[in-house]
Amino acid sequence: MAFDQNGKLWITFIFDDSPLRKHGVDRGWRIDALNGVKPTPSNVNDLFGPSNVGVTVDFAMINPDGETVRFSASKRAVTMNTVLLDTVYSAGQGKVAYIVLKGFIGKTNQELDQAFGNFLSQGVSDLIVDLRYNTGGLVDAASYLSDLMAGYTANNQILGTYVHNEKQSKLNKPIYIKKRANSLNISRAVFITSGQSASASELAINGLFPYLDLTLVGSKTYGKPVGMYVFTSDNYDWAFIPICFKILNANNEGDYYNGIPVDINQIDGINYPFGNLDEPCLNSAIAFIQGLAPKYGMPSANERLEYPIQKGLYGEIGAW
Repeated sequence: MAFDQNGKLWITFIFDDSPLRKHGVDRGWRIDALNGVKPTPSNVNDLFGPSNVGVTVDFAMINPDGETVRFSASKRAVTMNTVLLDTVYSAGQGKVAYIVLKGFIGKTNQELDQAFGNFLSQGVSDLIVDLRYNTGGLVDAASYLSDLMAGYTANNQILGTYVHNEKQSKLNKPIYIKKRANSLNISRAVFITSGQSASASELAINGLFPYLDLTLVGSKTYGKPVGMYVFTSDNYDWAFIPICFKILNANNEGDYYNGIPVDINQIDGINYPFGNLDEPCLNSAIAFIQGLAPKYGMPSANERLEYPIQKGLYGEIGAW
């Protein structure tokens, strides 16, 4: 979710298994009230209540037709799909593949294989990877995305190298790009990013700079070039997750603590569903690929979104 410059709260994405799906809710819907109260950046966490199964929230939502839709939904365990959309567009003489990727978890590789298999079978010439809500996850899954993007042209090349402090330098090791069955034969790609594109998302982007002609559209990434290991104890019911390493690409680059900058600054069109060709970021990406002027100019300073601070389970999964 995100608040626009007018303080309105929009749905930015939704999982297929979400209990809101049966009510037709999708990206581009707006939350007008939660339990009868207007949401604001300061109260939205409290309005959603604790992240416990069975907690019920009353929604008043505005659909894309401007109609108010009211319903109640109860919290339950939800299966996350990390590929939110994959599709192919005809653009000029070629075909452009577009994939929206929410995160990097255990099932991501399988979802990516299915999407890229479709791209390969359709003979796409260009690729747009939308990571604007991808807060990261497993390095192995981010590496697999890189394999599918650059495995054909950069097989066995270094995607990145783990770098630890001097005391743990024995743990330093490279990550290699591997050609997969569904690797695309492309020389360039476009990433759509935002301030929520972090960690493993940034690893994939930074790692591919030496091998593909990359263009970034949207806003600069979060700036988290470091990773963690999980340490547990048999005597205590807790886990310790300190920052332990950073990952540098083949050019020894990777200290992007201020984020990776974009080439084309563009607003996130949260009032459009994913895949709509009028959505500003996607429109700008396809226009760039075609060598055309985008429909939208550079956003003004006040055209920015505010993402609620996600606490507890909300922050862990990057969703609500």
